[in-house]
Amino acid sequence: MLHATRYTLHTTHYTLYSPTSPPPQMSGYFSNFSLDKLADSLQSAAQKTQDTLSNAIQNVNIDWNDPQTRLTLLSKQHYLQESIGQINEISKLPSQYNALERKTDALEKIIKRILIVTNTFEIEGYDYPPNLSESISEWWLNDPLAFLRDNDNTNDKNKSNSNPPDTKSKSDSDSESSFLPRSFPHAISKASSDSSAILTNLNNNEKLEFAKTKTEDEEYEDDEDIQLLIKVFDSWSLCNKNIDKSKFQRDQLIIKQFNKKLTSLLDVEFKNVKALRLKVQDARLKFDTMRYEIAKAAEAKVRAEENDKPVEMEKGEGEDEGEGEGKGKGKGKGETASTSTETASTSTTKDAAATIESQKKDSPNPEFEKNDSQNEDEKLLEHLEDEFVSHTSAAVETMEEITESSKILDLIKLFQNFQLLHYQQCIKEVETNMKLLTDLTHE
Repeated sequence: MLHATRYTLHTTHYTLYSPTSPPPQMSGYFSNFSLDKLADSLQSAAQKTQDTLSNAIQNVNIDWNDPQTRLTLLSKQHYLQESIGQINEISKLPSQYNALERKTDALEKIIKRILIVTNTFEIEGYDYPPNLSESISEWWLNDPLAFLRDNDNTNDKNKSNSNPPDTKSKSDSDSESSFLPRSFPHAISKASSDSSAILTNLNNNEKLEFAKTKTEDEEYEDDEDIQLLIKVFDSWSLCNKNIDKSKFQRDQLIIKQFNKKLTSLLDVEFKNVKALRLKVQDARLKFDTMRYEIAKAAEAKVRAEENDKPVEMEKGEGEDEGEGEGKGKGKGKGETASTSTETASTSTTKDAAATIESQKKDSPNPEFEKNDSQNEDEKLLEHLEDEFVSHTSAAVETMEEITESSKILDLIKLFQNFQLLHYQQCIKEVETNMKLLTDLTHE
């Protein structure tokens, strides 16, 4: 008996949302987002950082009477306030200084960019990447001239016992000692030399074969084609060998003179400019810090005087009332009493003046010390302003020297002169080789 099985289809409802209206789940995530709240949070975090720094500076066990120590700590706090935007009064540097800064930074980028390329001249074989077919194993396994070269080496050793060694240049010794070609002309020179050796070996083998089968009257005649090709490959090899030598000399000149001078510019002169610019920024910060502290102290003094004014007015009104009552009571007295009062008042004034002078000498008055401190701050501000101007002038003078176009121009001319000498040598070698090949063609 077959039991019918019921299948219940569960339909899934898909709701499409337009691009302008996000799904309700996503919109719920951003419903409480507000740029104003974000800005307030950042401002609150910055304020907390500033308060923490201020408390740390106050709790540091230092000598606050030392102006330089006090200025150093206050300048750090001032820099933080500038960074978070609490202080907007920042001394502006001259437009000439800002332009020289941008020019200096641009030239530094240029020199670094050029050195990335010209440092390649220090890599041997930069224009001829390693070829797998010239690996050591394949060279010795597939080289048909290995035995011949061994014999040549033996003969060379025997000759060296009787003849003095030849003096070779560094470029020749490096070229012969290096297994892989150090340049493309070097690779062509080696290939041409090997080709000439193959043909020479072929010609020698042909002589041996002829010697085995020759009769008394027969003489061996060299194959003209083989002899011609040997001359062609020898001349081609020599041409590229000289080009490789010229290239090696050019590369060494570029490395030792051009690259070295560019590197010296970066490591010495531009580094010195950076140090001067840091001094300018430090002097500017200290000057602005001192100026801000003096202005803040002046504002605090004005507020204190405004707060003291109502108290002084109340005292003045009380004194006026007391004087009025005294005048009413003293109307009936004679001139003798008045004269004695004036005499007593004069003596009292003199005593008070003497007392003030003695207080100045004997016991320090806080008001006097405050005025002295203000004078010292004003003097320090003037000193900082002079220092700011002096550092700025020194930085401007140095940046003007380092950004002169003549320095870069002379270096480019030096580089091109090395190139010109090398290419002139290349032309000379190629022309000589072409003349020889042309003469061989007409033989």
